[in-house]
Amino acid sequence: MHNLQLNADQTLVLDTVTKFVQDVVAPTAQERDEHRHFAREGFAGLADLGLFALPVAAENGGAGMGVLPFAAVCEEIGAHSGSLARLLTSQVQCAAALAQVGADARDAVIAGSQLAAWIGLEHGIVASGGKLTGKAELVPAAGEADILVVAARDGADVVIAVVEAKAAERTALRALGFASAAPARVSFASTSATIAASMAVTPCPISL
Repeated sequence: MHNLQLNADQTLVLDTVTKFVQDVVAPTAQERDEHRHFAREGFAGLADLGLFALPVAAENGGAGMGVLPFAAVCEEIGAHSGSLARLLTSQVQCAAALAQVGADARDAVIAGSQLAAWIGLEHGIVASGGKLTGKAELVPAAGEADILVVAARDGADVVIAVVEAKAAERTALRALGFASAAPARVSFASTSATIAASMAVTPCPISL
């Protein structure tokens, strides 16, 4: 049976996040969503707190604190801003995938100095010859992202590809509850990408 009690270090992280949410996130979250203003200050705060490294295994460049405190942090943030919680989960998914395959962008994404948007296999993006084709609907963070991290099919394989966001066509979308997360439709038309790795399944390099 799993122990679902936070230890002292994990509790300290959650307490720090709770204060950050009360002081920075909660006072402006509703206004940002109403006016579709990207939650950049909140994202920067998450980076300053090192939260993108939280569940990523230590051997992959993360803090290795596991899923439990990450879930608690997401719940605390999401209670006040669904948009910011979604930015956190997207950035962590990108960080985790890049860490697993040893991509060059890993450290910048974990540190939050690059904003990344995750596009998973469910979008059906196809890779061939170092180029991506397909369309992904309603991708959080895509409208403001520096890079796109894409799980795509290359024949029978799954590849993790990294794309400069400006190289793809991005269309801002409205999304109830995620308005300040810069959701967008992303279209690839033989868009050049850096193929970081090929594997049988999508990686899940989060420390359990």
